Amino acid sequence: MRITASNSEVAGHGRASGRGGFTLIEIIVVVIIMAIIAATAVGVSSNSAWTRVTEAGRRLLSDLSFAQNVAVTQQRTVYAIFDTTNQRYTVAYTQTPSAAADYVRDPSTGGNFVAQFGNSGTTGLAGVSLRPLGLGSGNKVLAFDVLGQPLVGNGTASPVLSTQSVTITVGNSLASSSTMTVSVAPFTGATTCTSP
Repeated sequence: MRITASNSEVAGHGRASGRGGFTLIEIIVVVIIMAIIAATAVGVSSNSAWTRVTEAGRRLLSDLSFAQNVAVTQQRTVYAIFDTTNQRYTVAYTQTPSAAADYVRDPSTGGNFVAQFGNSGTTGLAGVSLRPLGLGSGNKVLAFDVLGQPLVGNGTASPVLSTQSVTITVGNSLASSSTMTVSVAPFTGATTCTSP
């Protein structure tokens, strides 16, 4: 017995010749691949704000530890001055730095130690903002004395008796923003970085 295939089955591998198209399985596979790609793209874009605020939080954490180390090694009080109006903080030897000698040298740039947030922010801080500070009533200065103990205050700095914090954020409103809080422990000056 001899079995022969028709011309349409041979030419189209089971499809009628002249009829192009995709099988249901091929369409489902393409839709699944597109869904995976779309989910990955959404995940990456929603994490960019979180990545920026995390990077800024770690930078602030590192800078506060650096200020504390400078205070101990140079045996002089070092101030971290937070300016939420101009969206920056500086690390200096005085509470009101005006001359270059008043600033601690930034080890990465060799210039005055100023970290600028916001649209004109320094590397890693663009698009990130400082929120009103949790340094007590009106206090915008966090200092470290010669033993590395944290101090707070405007004018005269006094010892920190409770945990102090600085909040940084990416986003326009509280509901749609990513935030990170950097806290400084009393007495030891140990710094931690947490998200709400």
